[in-house]
Amino acid sequence: MKQYIFYFLGMIIFLGTSCDQVVKVDLPPHEEQLVIHSYMNPGDSMLSVIVSHTRGALDESEEKLIDNATVELFKDGAGKKTFSFVQALDGDSWGWGGFNEFRGALYQVPNEEAFWDLSSTYELRASADGFASVSSEQELFEPIELISSEYNPEGGISPDGYERLDEILIEFQDKSGEENHYEFRVIFESEYDDENYVWIETQDARVEPTMQTAVSKDNTYDGQTVTLQLMTYPYWDEVKKLIVEVSAINQDKYAFNKSFFNYYMAEDNPFAEPVTLFTNIENGRGIFSVENSRRFVVWEE
Repeated sequence: MKQYIFYFLGMIIFLGTSCDQVVKVDLPPHEEQLVIHSYMNPGDSMLSVIVSHTRGALDESEEKLIDNATVELFKDGAGKKTFSFVQALDGDSWGWGGFNEFRGALYQVPNEEAFWDLSSTYELRASADGFASVSSEQELFEPIELISSEYNPEGGISPDGYERLDEILIEFQDKSGEENHYEFRVIFESEYDDENYVWIETQDARVEPTMQTAVSKDNTYDGQTVTLQLMTYPYWDEVKKLIVEVSAINQDKYAFNKSFFNYYMAEDNPFAEPVTLFTNIENGRGIFSVENSRRFVVWEE
């Protein structure tokens, strides 16, 4: 009997000590890169770029504020705009169309609508001491106009089937013969705040919710007149005006929105697979997008 007790105790000691074993993992050295986030629209009064940098997985040092970068926007390799540092962003204090999740140095320059046209290529370049220079090229797409819109209070059902949601139907004509991508935002104005971007849900298989936006591509409705469904949670005790913003975007912005949404949903989830954020920044990370947006009032008090 004693031999079994000693065997049992020995197994407990073995398992207990084996749990304390420290395994050292040699991580490859991390080379910091510039990170750029910028969405530009011809109708904006100011063009904005957020500049930050990557960090190693175990880097606990204080994040550097890159307030001395050179940030320039070129049109067809010639005419350019030079950006100036404005302020540091902490990730919570600045609600710029969803960019309130990002931190870094904000650079801006006044915009002129005449700078933009559908036949030009726009290249964003950025450089800073201690980092490789980065760049990205984009083209502008033709904006879309809504044919009609319809607002149905509590006219939709949440994807889990448990809640009544407010439904917005938008109808527009898709341009045929090319792959088009669209981004949608739902914005409400209230007596307390000027604008609020709201979370979008849908039961429409052609629409994909992505972090206070939704995206769609026309592979199933190329060249057709299409009606898409957006749904939002009811906020209407305080709402004065409901707006839908529709943007013509490219494949890069579409891919970034989807990857950022997946990253957000996987955060702090130990069972989720790692998510790699899409980037279109050469020699760096982040996203540069130029897009044509239009806003439409779908309901007003």
